[in-house]
This record gives sequence, C-alpha cells and structure tokens, in this order.
Amino acid sequence: MEEHYCWPCREVVPMVDETEYEELHRLFDECTHSVKEGGLDPDEGFKPLREAYSRLTGAKETHHDHLLEHRITAIGPPCTACGKPLRTPEAKLCAACGQFRLAARR
Repeated sequence: MEEHYCWPCREVVPMVDETEYEELHRLFDECTHSVKEGGLDPDEGFKPLREAYSRLTGAKETHHDHLLEHRITAIGPPCTACGKPLRTPEAKLCAACGQFRLAARR
C-alpha cells in the first residue's frame, strides 16, 4: 500500500497494489450482484467492500464508487515540475500544472 494523490478525490489517499486490487474487484462484483439482484440498499450491500479497503489500507471507510480508482497502476508517474502523479500512465500533460511529460530518452 502506498499513498498517492487521487484526482477524483482531490486528496492523497492509500492506493492498493494489483493483488489487493484483485480482492477488491472480486468483492465489488459480489456487492454489485447483492445490490442489483438481492435488492440490498447500496450502503449495506457495499459494506464488505468498504471494510476490506479499510483492512488493507488502514484508511477509514470511504464511498464505494472511488475505491477501485485507488489503484497504483492506474496513475502515472510524478510530474517533473510539481510532483503530483499524472492522471494515467499514458498522460502527456500534467493536469495540475500544465507541464508536458518529458519523453523517455532512447
């Protein structure tokens, strides 16, 4: 678990690695099924997902919509100018400061 800036949340949050993400994604699918097919209230239906995220990261429960975005491989490298992560690994421009991503030297 590492902490990085999350663009949708606009704050630094714990981000999960791929192994942790697989567990959360499986739970997300199960919870989605419980809500859609079982008629559970979303707050109750997604409680296992929020609890698992809290267990993995030590962070307080947060809304289930953002949890799958808190994935290390989903963000780009740090901006060379401001240090915030680029929004995606493929991003060419920093959304925070407008700095163009420096091309890797060949």
